[in-house]
Amino acid sequence: MSHFTKGFATFLAMWHIVALAGTDLCTPATYSKMKPPRYPPEAVKDRATGKTILRLTIGADGVPRDISVDTSSGNVYLDQAAMESASDWRFEPERCGGKARATLALLPVDFSLTNLEAGVTSVDTAADDEPMEYQSIKDEEAYLKKRSDLEQSTRPLVHLFMQKNELRFWSLFESPDGRLKAVMRVRGVLQVNKLHQFYSYLCEGPRDWCVGLKTNQIETLRNNPMPPPPPPLQRAQ
Repeated sequence: MSHFTKGFATFLAMWHIVALAGTDLCTPATYSKMKPPRYPPEAVKDRATGKTILRLTIGADGVPRDISVDTSSGNVYLDQAAMESASDWRFEPERCGGKARATLALLPVDFSLTNLEAGVTSVDTAADDEPMEYQSIKDEEAYLKKRSDLEQSTRPLVHLFMQKNELRFWSLFESPDGRLKAVMRVRGVLQVNKLHQFYSYLCEGPRDWCVGLKTNQIETLRNNPMPPPPPPLQRAQ
């Protein structure tokens, strides 16, 4: 039985944002390799859901250490599943001036039974034939900000727009200095126990930056299917 039929947690990685050459800006730690935790059968039986926030150190080698529960989901089985899964994840470490360094971080893991209840057993991801609403990021951003039916949230280097009660969201990204921007729209279509994820992408910046950001986001979307995930990895104080 696949992990889809057992239920799974969803995530939003802070997509890898590359600093411009020659700057001293730090790039935040990002996810490199991960898979959703197995939804504990005890939690499924009790229909338990919630968010576990883990506190951990991401080493300069990208290996997580000293993993603990910063904020409990309220369910011991969910908390334990989050910790066990996180120990196997790998990260791109925080880099300052190109040099990797250890980082204390907070990592939210959201457990939801949404896809389990929908009967989703498989997912595919592909480019969307439906064009983006506008062909410039400036116009697209203005359009999104005017829509009253979208829930908005801002995180470091990314602004999210989520359509209420729909499998559709937009992510507006920018470089650390704010000069480069990209936007990706993702919409989901459920058909006979299968979730189709379609993405559209606009980017204004150097080709390497745009391609790297797109590749990273598509890979993360494939590994972590909709519905829209919780807040991204955050640097702890």
